[in-house]
Amino acid sequence: MKKIMIIGLFVLLSCNKQEEAPKNGPIKGGDEIADAKVLDKAELEIIDSICDALALQRSRLENGSDMNRRFLVTLDKKDCSGNTSKSSDTIQVDVPFDSEKAAFKSISGQQIITNLVTDRYYMVNLYCETGETSNQWESGTTKYALRVLSKDQIEVIQYKKVDSKWLAKRVESIKVLLNGRERDKGVVLVHEQGLFCNSGSGISYTRQSIK
Repeated sequence: MKKIMIIGLFVLLSCNKQEEAPKNGPIKGGDEIADAKVLDKAELEIIDSICDALALQRSRLENGSDMNRRFLVTLDKKDCSGNTSKSSDTIQVDVPFDSEKAAFKSISGQQIITNLVTDRYYMVNLYCETGETSNQWESGTTKYALRVLSKDQIEVIQYKKVDSKWLAKRVESIKVLLNGRERDKGVVLVHEQGLFCNSGSGISYTRQSIK
């Protein structure tokens, strides 16, 4: 009888394990924000590594060593009607006198993601400057929730208040080069910005990937 009970318990636990939602499952438009949580040690270490790399990126912008640097990128786009496109472009680092306003520009004039991410970018600024440990913060009329996707990639979901609920409206993710030469550390290899469609079932996005 004990053997039967143990087998039954094992099967039950296995079934429950299969039904658990993935830690970083997909977010859909209109999803309500989950409860805030404290990031675990492994997640904080990943964020620290990303902060360090992005600080190097900022340093290169401030001293001008990345001025006019060019990258070949792939642009993947999708709109709320389901239309997709894929193209290539060359983007260039444009650093004005105020290095805080550095941005990418397209050589061909295509619409690209111009944001040049450093440790002062809104996605990581709070963590890089203050050592914040919560996965959520609020600024103005927006709440933000950070998720660690992998050892070099993070995602931030933006929520807006609708009636009394905070609902997902936008999402942005970055994959950062953490190793290699000093002049390359902190380069954002993949940058994706998405806007959830009004139907709640899709997303319009641009994904910019350095080749």
